[in-house]
Amino acid sequence: MQSAISVLLALWGLVVVLTTLRSLVRVTPTERLVAVFLSVVLCALALYQSGLIGRGSNVQFLMLGLASVCGLFAFLPGRTAVRRPIHPDLMLPALVTFVLFLSNALSNPTVSMESLFARLAPLAFWLVVALVLSHSPASGRTVAAASGLALAVVTITGLATDPWRACDQFKCGIFGAIYTGPFGSENYLAQLAGIAVIAALGPGLGRLRGAIIVFACAVLIVATSRTALLTVLVAVAFGLWAARRSTTARYRVVGAGVVVGAVTSWYVVATAHADSYSNRGAIWMRALRAVEGNGVFGVGIDRWSQLQALGLLPPTNFPHNQLVLLFFASGVIGCAVYIIMLWRVSRRGVAARHSAPAVAGMLGYLLMSGITEVMWNPATIDGHCFAVLAFLALRSVADQDDVPTAGSDVGQQHATPTSPRWRST
Repeated sequence: MQSAISVLLALWGLVVVLTTLRSLVRVTPTERLVAVFLSVVLCALALYQSGLIGRGSNVQFLMLGLASVCGLFAFLPGRTAVRRPIHPDLMLPALVTFVLFLSNALSNPTVSMESLFARLAPLAFWLVVALVLSHSPASGRTVAAASGLALAVVTITGLATDPWRACDQFKCGIFGAIYTGPFGSENYLAQLAGIAVIAALGPGLGRLRGAIIVFACAVLIVATSRTALLTVLVAVAFGLWAARRSTTARYRVVGAGVVVGAVTSWYVVATAHADSYSNRGAIWMRALRAVEGNGVFGVGIDRWSQLQALGLLPPTNFPHNQLVLLFFASGVIGCAVYIIMLWRVSRRGVAARHSAPAVAGMLGYLLMSGITEVMWNPATIDGHCFAVLAFLALRSVADQDDVPTAGSDVGQQHATPTSPRWRST
């Protein structure tokens, strides 16, 4: 039964690939190049996380080169057609990365120069992303197509591995096992599926919207990720609700959402016991203990592996909480810059009503999922860049049209979830 389900998902994924490629025939040449950039980079990030294309700094530099080449082709038409400045909010992920790099270099002087140099690759990566999306904004169709394509590709490549794991004490799948795809854990696969659902809230998708949402929900079900499914439902509801507010109200909603999400995340960590949240509480407690006395700048991301070698931290890649990771690596400063990034990016994204559902939904998804998972590691180029890249791409959809300024309701003619433009094919 499990083998049959794997084959069925792979075939379904192939159908989604063909559907997304067909949908891109109708977009403009510039949009098509941006779609290629996003599709190639998102697929590469997901496959890197699976280990199918290798791991390590060399592969990360290859992905940086691939992103740069694809980005060059996407950048040139947009630069020729419309001369746009590089938006400061799109530069904020690079700033977060730089803060982590600086903290790591100052806190861990024994780290080799080669390792420190490798930490600069993510900085260059996010600068490339900011340059491309500033001058060649994505459309709702291109972001959804790229996200759905990446999810479909990982279900197809799952046939090259054993895509199932045994049930554990916490949960068991409806088919007697848990579907993980080509990954070691079902959590990351569920993240990709959730992002695909939210990206499908963008404007101008037509039938592609239903194809992506149904496929992604099927992946969530076989991955037995009840938390991810609930998070997606809440994020979608939040995005659709926010989109119906006035422009000023949307600004307030995303601002309040960022504050509430950050406070809730830290409250969960501060009040957790060792056995809380599937034993995540023990990881959080030990990680925070390691940062005592260095709360402003943190202790650097490379200190994590050093403390693991000494047995002071558990053998997990990261602490299963976004703010705990940032606090460990870069202290209060890193957390503050990340929170500002979420606020600024989402604020610009919801300024246009046609992009508001997906941007607000992605903001909610990042905040809620970040309570029990690491959604982004700014110190490396890996699969955890997927969510933030999709977030930035959805935000750039707002740049497709002129948008109102703060405190104004000008531009309310932008498409809403019930308007013809939102449903257009």
